[in-house]
Amino acid sequence: NKLKTRVSLAWMRLCLKQRPPQTQGIKRFLGYTMKYIDPKVFYYEFKDIFIEKVYHFYSEKVSPFILDCGSHIGMSILYFKRIYPEAKIIGFEPDPVSFKVLKKNIERNHLNNVQLINAALSATPGTLEFLSDGMDGSHLARLKHKTLSEKIKKCMVKSVRLVDYITESIDFLKIDIEGAEYEVLLDISAKLPLVKQVVIEYHTFEGMEPNLPKILDLLTQNGFKYFIYHSNAKSPFWLKANVRYCLLIYAYKS
Repeated sequence: NKLKTRVSLAWMRLCLKQRPPQTQGIKRFLGYTMKYIDPKVFYYEFKDIFIEKVYHFYSEKVSPFILDCGSHIGMSILYFKRIYPEAKIIGFEPDPVSFKVLKKNIERNHLNNVQLINAALSATPGTLEFLSDGMDGSHLARLKHKTLSEKIKKCMVKSVRLVDYITESIDFLKIDIEGAEYEVLLDISAKLPLVKQVVIEYHTFEGMEPNLPKILDLLTQNGFKYFIYHSNAKSPFWLKANVRYCLLIYAYKS
């Protein structure tokens, strides 16, 4: 099975590499049919989520309640529904291009009990300026790093507070919101007792204040144990001031 998986993954990578960047397409895998925006991003999301299982979690419930913050085109939601078909999921995605693809992917795979919110998460609801890169690194303009690509497009998006959606016990909270993680975690701190397990993709950009110590303190204060994972770092000393990187923080309550 492992050999078959490796061969299938290598074949998928070869097929997707032949397509130009930011070329939309349709891919069928594991019984799903999924539209993608960029072939390279699709490959790495599939590898990380379905093969490496970076968002896997255990629940005693048949229908766990999951908040998926930063759903992109829906790869994580498809995975959650694969391991827990009866799960109740709310997915948040601010990028207007990604959201259209996300909505279609949920519909074409007939996934039930999934609510999609086309909005950014922040502590200040309303409307915020957003920078879309057409791939998977779009983020709020006030979180931008110093250098911006010419491919970045500016737009205004709706913003909502995550705290308003935590009205009951949350079995799994996934946060991948490109630099806004501390702001949102601080805003929901009073509701963290309702959250059982969390995975946070912590981002840092050039010019951004590093908030990792604050995030870890906040988790500790609310009874979480945690560990940090970085798949690409062979040594921490390669991280220079202008390097954009992310860490995965897994937090749980024993």
